[in-house]
Amino acid sequence: MKTFFLILSLNFIVTGLFSQVITFNHTVEFTTDDAGGLKAHITVTIEKGEPGFTYMLYKGNFRGEVFIKSEPTSEKSYVFENIPEGKYFLKIEDNQKRPAGITININKDEAAKQ
Repeated sequence: MKTFFLILSLNFIVTGLFSQVITFNHTVEFTTDDAGGLKAHITVTIEKGEPGFTYMLYKGNFRGEVFIKSEPTSEKSYVFENIPEGKYFLKIEDNQKRPAGITININKDEAAKQ
């Protein structure tokens, strides 16, 4: 019984040591197009995670339609360009399929804050 407990404890400790989450920063730069419509460039920078990142932007929320999806990459920075007004969910997965994400609103109120 003691041996069984020790093996389970060791497995938990080793798994905990090697598991990692994704941490990232993002910035949103607002612009207007020739017709006066609001557009945004979203820059994502990974701080922590296993390379093989896939960057996704969903319309609405994380259950919405995928608007843009990158191929897996080792790059720790990605830019979504010319994103029109709306609500989006930014999701990043690393090579272990561990996700991280945040909701981003592209609208005149958000642009006015900058």
